[in-house]
Amino acid sequence: MRQNIERIAWAILITSFLIFCLLAVGIPLSIRWYIINATTSREAAITVVGSAIFVRESPYAEPLGVAESRKVKEGSLVEAPDESSRAIITFFDGSMAIIYGKARVEAERMRSPRFPWSPKPHLIRVKVEEGRVRFVVVSHQDRPLYFEVATPHTSVFFKEGSYSVEVVGGSTEIAVRDGKALIGSGEEVVTLFKGQRTIVEEGKPPVPPLPAAHNLIKNGDFSEPLLPYWQVVLYKNDPNIRDGEVSVVEEKGRKVLRFYRYGEDGIHTETGVLQMIGKDVRDYEYLSLRFDVKILYQSLPGGGYLSSEFPLMVRLNYKDIYGFDRFWVHGFYTVEPDPNLKWPILNGEKIPAGVWYPYETGNLMELLKDTRPAYITSIQIYASGWNYECYVAEVGLIGQ
Repeated sequence: MRQNIERIAWAILITSFLIFCLLAVGIPLSIRWYIINATTSREAAITVVGSAIFVRESPYAEPLGVAESRKVKEGSLVEAPDESSRAIITFFDGSMAIIYGKARVEAERMRSPRFPWSPKPHLIRVKVEEGRVRFVVVSHQDRPLYFEVATPHTSVFFKEGSYSVEVVGGSTEIAVRDGKALIGSGEEVVTLFKGQRTIVEEGKPPVPPLPAAHNLIKNGDFSEPLLPYWQVVLYKNDPNIRDGEVSVVEEKGRKVLRFYRYGEDGIHTETGVLQMIGKDVRDYEYLSLRFDVKILYQSLPGGGYLSSEFPLMVRLNYKDIYGFDRFWVHGFYTVEPDPNLKWPILNGEKIPAGVWYPYETGNLMELLKDTRPAYITSIQIYASGWNYECYVAEVGLIGQ
């Protein structure tokens, strides 16, 4: 009986000592873990710079219209309902998300360590459900920043820099203006640097890095049938005269677009193609139109008496940053008008006849800075005048 009591006493003593040791070690470790990992939610400020946007404080909350500014909490959903909508989310650390028309963005996580002794980074996680968003990620001296953007197709991790994310249909496009981005996970990670972009389609890994500049025009090399990308547009003053013709022909191994009319002279006609583009370019720094043109024949000299009937013309239709519909137009000719008629040449230039002439606008964002394009509506390429024969090849509207 005495031996059992001694065993029990020793067991209690040893157990108490072990519990004491566990508490002596566990309590400081638990406190340390809490100090390192405890976080607090943060807010962001949203500023509206276009028409009103909607904010939902949770996915199921009623939308609140915002016309100027307000604070947004973690988990808030921001919706830009139309093309004229635009807003800037400024996060607690100074990083920004610039939201363009018809975009849906959720500020999913905005966190900072609760205690200054924690070595953990700030955390910002944004979900882009659809539309185009420009991100500006800033650096921090006090602690690092973990900035993640999720889309329906991939996850992206941004370092300090400037980036764009666009979710359209079944794909996501990420472009790097400056900085470094990591796209994907596991063995399918693609790293992008300045001047590069990638596309992630649903259920597929990111494509290898591509140049950030890309062509907004589809089938600009005319390697495919005109439809559905290009619509033929014909016009004539007299319904009884012959129409012009538009066709894709092959010349020295490449497909080119031919505008052709030989018929009654002295009557105005237009023969051309139209492509709807529908692209928001408000965050573009560079936009340039380029193509090759060759004029074989024109019966109306110069650009006509109003400088509006060149044998080859290109017209870019767009909305400017103030919401007004505008257009940029340029014509080409080979036959000088009679100097006695004093016909003006406006928005046109003379080129050599019968040879391919490469043309490039330069940066339209600079050339049109007073009415800077915000949304590209469409492009028209057409022959205008009486009779004509001309060709166009390799059409590109290069944006970045």
